[in-house]
Formats: sequence, C-alpha cells, structure tokens
Amino acid sequence: MDITETLLTSTPRSMRDALTERSTGIYAWWGTANVPWPEGFPTVKSERPLYVGKAQDESIGDRVKFHLGNTRGSAPRRSLTGLLLDVLPLRGHVVVRDSERRMKYGLDATGERLLTEWMAEQITFTWVTFGAPGSTEEGIIRRLIPPVNDTHATGSPYVAPMRRLRSAAADSALQAVR
Repeated sequence: MDITETLLTSTPRSMRDALTERSTGIYAWWGTANVPWPEGFPTVKSERPLYVGKAQDESIGDRVKFHLGNTRGSAPRRSLTGLLLDVLPLRGHVVVRDSERRMKYGLDATGERLLTEWMAEQITFTWVTFGAPGSTEEGIIRRLIPPVNDTHATGSPYVAPMRRLRSAAADSALQAVR
C-alpha cells in the first residue's frame, strides 16, 4: 500500500494522539463534515482530508503543536479562521511582519483558545511515519486536493474561495484596529 492509501485508510486519531507522535512523515487533518462550508463554496466530500502536511525536520507531534500555537504563523489556522469567523467569536488583530509593512493577521488570546478548542473537538488526524518525506507531500496534495491546502494545490477548486475567506478574516482584523 502506498503512502497516500495508508493516509486515507488509517483510523483517524485524536489531536492528543497526534501530539505524542515523535516520528517524521506525512500527516492529514480530517473533519470536513464538521466544517461550516459557506454557501457557494465548492463541494467538499467527507472522504477528503482538510489538510495534508509534512514533518521533515521535526516530529509530526511538533508540527501539530505548531499549528495549535498561533494563527498568525499557521496557514491552515488562518483558513479555519476564515471558515469559522461567523460561527465562533474570533477577534483578529493585525501584525506587521517586516519593514515593507506587509501584514498577517492573528487572533486575540480568546480567539486562539476558541479555535484550538474547536480543532481539538472537530479534527482528527492520520499519519504515515517515515524518514525524509521531502517532496512526497506535494504529490499527495496534488492527488487529494485538500480544501485547506494552498501550496501545491494546483488546479484546486478550493484555492480561490479559501483565499477570499482568509482575506475576509484579515479585513475583519483590520476593521478591529480602526
């Protein structure tokens, strides 16, 4: 069985289990049936993972922990923020990233906690452990087209609508500081 098939057919496990995995490899987030997809968003089948990532220089548990850390640093968290902005009381804030005044948005402490709690309750994980996943992630993303992935999601019907949702969340954060 290849890596993609193993990822798809493994029994989904809890966030707590994923956080304890000390090996490198490829991991997937599951929970498409639990996401409040907005009207007009392309159909997302429940057998499709929400997100696929790789843990190459750190463990799968460390990568999952990173994505639980803060929305500003995690693209999948920013995507979930865009999807959940009207469902959870998520209040954003803007962070200037560099001297060119480029910005990313994050959530206030309450929003970060609420999003992490939602993820712990609604998202499960599968993973395949192996050394040096390298470019394996890219091929799996292109094959499965997870709706929350942006990078490597060539031809995905989800990229443009997801970018609009993230943009709306960023706009909401900008409005909060005005």
